[in-house]
Amino acid sequence: MIGMRETGRSTDGAKGSATGAALLACVALSLVFLSGAALAVAAGRRSAAAEAESELRRSLTKAVEVVRDELADPPDPARDLPSDPVWRLAETGVAVAAGAEGGDRRDAAEHGAGPGNPPSGGPGRDGAEKKDVGYRQVTITLAERSSRINPNWAGRALFERTRLDELFLVGTGFCGLQEHREREGLFHDGDDGYLEFFDEETIARYLTVHSYAHIDTADEFALRRLYAMNAGKRGVEAFRARVQSVRREARRVEPSELRRVVGREASELLVPPVTAEPQWNLHFLPELILREILAYDAFELEEPGAHAAWVLDRRDSEGVDLKELRRRLELENDHRLFAFLGTRSWFWEVRAEAEGMELHAVLARVPVRKPGEKEEVRVVERRFRRLDEAERGAG
Repeated sequence: MIGMRETGRSTDGAKGSATGAALLACVALSLVFLSGAALAVAAGRRSAAAEAESELRRSLTKAVEVVRDELADPPDPARDLPSDPVWRLAETGVAVAAGAEGGDRRDAAEHGAGPGNPPSGGPGRDGAEKKDVGYRQVTITLAERSSRINPNWAGRALFERTRLDELFLVGTGFCGLQEHREREGLFHDGDDGYLEFFDEETIARYLTVHSYAHIDTADEFALRRLYAMNAGKRGVEAFRARVQSVRREARRVEPSELRRVVGREASELLVPPVTAEPQWNLHFLPELILREILAYDAFELEEPGAHAAWVLDRRDSEGVDLKELRRRLELENDHRLFAFLGTRSWFWEVRAEAEGMELHAVLARVPVRKPGEKEEVRVVERRFRRLDEAERGAG
């Protein structure tokens, strides 16, 4: 009996152990399952967050493309004006469809909607009923960037034969700037490469690194460096000699002549950044620079102040017509003043913002290099970033 009791206890203990082990196994499996489920949920959330961010980036990209398309098709192809429709986007923003492909602004136009007025469902162009589409409102900031002095290749005369030399910090000047360019190279990613020569306010108001180098006005040494950077050192001295030759003629190089001056082979690599198109759009040119370029002694204009006042008045109303300006100044089309002054812009800065993210982009109009080419506006720089709380509040 005693043995039987002991045997019974032993059997019951084995059953209890087995049951406990089974329970532990179930618990372990449950924990594994729950951990796996938690990991799957976390992974799903990360995937959803990543997809949401990608979709937001596509919306911002689409908004910048809307601005690009507007800039590429101005009402007057000969003039970019502050009154052009593209500038209204900075007031209204852009509504783009929020979807897997980043949206299509044509949907907004199709339903009579537009910036600030997202569309709803309704019949499309084909008569079929369209589903409601979610639209994201994107805030746009737009600035013209090319109608300023580019310290990468501004020439000596622009500073030393006008009062623009007063833009330099005390103790600096053009000679130091030129030596700096030869020693450090040219800066294309930001204006802060020239803080040694200009203060921040001057850089913000009057300078830019986003413009082309004009064959007539750019510093000779800067042009030589550009040639070597883009087309190689071979042929650089011949190029320099051609530039000196055309400058002795004291006239403006026409865009149709540029390939001959640069050299036909090198022009494929050098045009742009070198152009013969007027450097600045006088509708966006800071008043100080406008007044000083009209007063440039080599141009020998009478009453330059009166001419500047006329330009300022016209550009704030109906806009300036270059033919009318030439008649007023009694100058021919090939006068070198019009290497500086024109009515078209070449670079713009765009900031598209929505839901705490910003896309900062630089757009460039690409000049036609040879007959048969079509001019276009391209996105040449693009950078996304998350805005902090203070920046969101400021927006």
